[in-house]
Amino acid sequence: MEDQETLTWLCDQGQVTNGHINETPDLLATERLLRALARLPAEQEEALTLKVSGFSMEEIAEIQGVPFETARDRRRTAVRKLRSWLSDVEVLR
Repeated sequence: MEDQETLTWLCDQGQVTNGHINETPDLLATERLLRALARLPAEQEEALTLKVSGFSMEEIAEIQGVPFETARDRRRTAVRKLRSWLSDVEVLR
């Protein structure tokens, strides 16, 4: 899955259990994701949140007042950190 799709799915659906998508959000998985997002530096969390919300990287760079490469690096770093912190959530593997 693309990074954006993975994070959007986690926010909307919870997690995969035994290969099946939970129909109702898994509150523990959602809570873990929110805690992990809160651990990110503000500029990384903002870049990732804006991307998941549908903004282009060009728009994110403009909103954050930074070059495109900086905005893209912030999003990539945020995703890498989340993958590491939430490595036991099956969909992120």
